[in-house]
Amino acid sequence: MTAFKKILVPTDFSPAATEAFQTAVALAKAEGGEVVVAHVTRGPAVVVENGQFTPGSATGKSLNLWNMFRAAVSADPAVPVTHEVVVAPRVSVAGVLRMLETFGCDLVVIGSHGHGRLRRLFRGSLTDEVVRHARCPVLVVKSPTTRPPRPAESRDLRNSRKPD
Repeated sequence: MTAFKKILVPTDFSPAATEAFQTAVALAKAEGGEVVVAHVTRGPAVVVENGQFTPGSATGKSLNLWNMFRAAVSADPAVPVTHEVVVAPRVSVAGVLRMLETFGCDLVVIGSHGHGRLRRLFRGSLTDEVVRHARCPVLVVKSPTTRPPRPAESRDLRNSRKPD
């Protein structure tokens, strides 16, 4: 089995991305590797006091990415975690593939939001495209469930016919 030395985790700070990060840290610990957490933001973006990166958001409010990155810290000090901010017009498959090359990663661990099949059919998904085009292994981590599982359909045994 190949040891993964540098693992890329693209993040949008969602529960799915958090789950992917935790999985990547566990793999890095087992393999003696490191994790690169990368977030794509649109410009204008500025570095402010203390090196904090503050991009503009779609709502017009600025976000402090470094505060958001603080949640993406390994519980194990033996697993190095690097935080990267990539300024680009939008998140794209080409951008994720470029990150793999730029940061020298040999595995992508990416969260899946689990959007519906119909939406994926018409728009596709970033995760699906990364799986298809990456030149290294991609581990897709499913988003944690936010609702209880649906109960199995129960049949009314009183109204069912017995076989003859």
